[in-house]
Amino acid sequence: MKRYLIGILAAMCILFGGCANAVEDGTVLLEEGKYEEAQDMFETAIEKGKNLGEAYLGLAICYWEAGDYEAAQPTFGMALENGAQPSAVLYNMLGQCEMKMDCPEKAVYYFEQG
Repeated sequence: MKRYLIGILAAMCILFGGCANAVEDGTVLLEEGKYEEAQDMFETAIEKGKNLGEAYLGLAICYWEAGDYEAAQPTFGMALENGAQPSAVLYNMLGQCEMKMDCPEKAVYYFEQG
C-alpha cells in the first residue's frame, strides 16, 4: 500500500510538470526508507508553499511509517485539501489511522470513501 502511494506521489510530480526539488528528494528518500530525512524534505516544500498536495502526502506517509497516526491522519487530509489525488489507498490509510486511534466510527467513513 505504501509503495502505491509513493508511486502516486511520483506520478503527480511528473503529471504536474515536475515538483520542487524538496518533494522529488523526499520521494527518493521515502523509497529508500529514510523517513526522517524525507520528512525534512517534505516540511521544506510545505514551508516554501510548493507542490503542497504532494508534500503533505509524502509527509503523511513519513508519519505513518513512524507509527504517528495522530499526525498522519490530519496530514493526509491536508494532502487532499491541497490537490493530492483521492484514491482508495489514501482513504484506506486514513481509515487505518482512525482505527489505530480507536475511532472506528470515523474509520468506517474513510473506508466507505475508498
